[in-house]
Amino acid sequence: GWLVKLDASGEIAWQRCLGSQVNNTLRTIEIIETERYLIGATTRANGGDVDCDLKGQTDIWLVELMDTLTGIQAAVPATTPFIAAKPNPATTQTWLQLPESTALAKAQITLYSTSGMLLYKAKPSSRFHRIDVASLPKGLYLLRLWDGKSWMTDRLVVY
Repeated sequence: GWLVKLDASGEIAWQRCLGSQVNNTLRTIEIIETERYLIGATTRANGGDVDCDLKGQTDIWLVELMDTLTGIQAAVPATTPFIAAKPNPATTQTWLQLPESTALAKAQITLYSTSGMLLYKAKPSSRFHRIDVASLPKGLYLLRLWDGKSWMTDRLVVY
């Protein structure tokens, strides 16, 4: 499914394709709050964004989508865990040091372009995770870590 957010002048603010390569049907999109959406879909295939243990011929797929490119939170409490890509800016690779509290079995790292395209997805096997960025065009990217409870986000510049 192709999701598109338009700005006030009708220009594309961001876009995102969700689902596996085949057999997806978007069923509903609900606005939970400003810049936060719940998407309901059905699928018959793994792949792409669908990474689950399919149980039947057609399975329900729910996605919470947050527009994290709209602004920067003014203040983050000192106790809030965060991720940081180093080096940043990067030319060939960057490393993430995951917080100690991260449950590696549930963790997932993703890298998105500014248009919302998923470019990289991995399950880390240690508290240090390398990402090869040599093949990416110069620009700004969004790194995200799911720690089993919440998302942590950092911007990455490739030059």
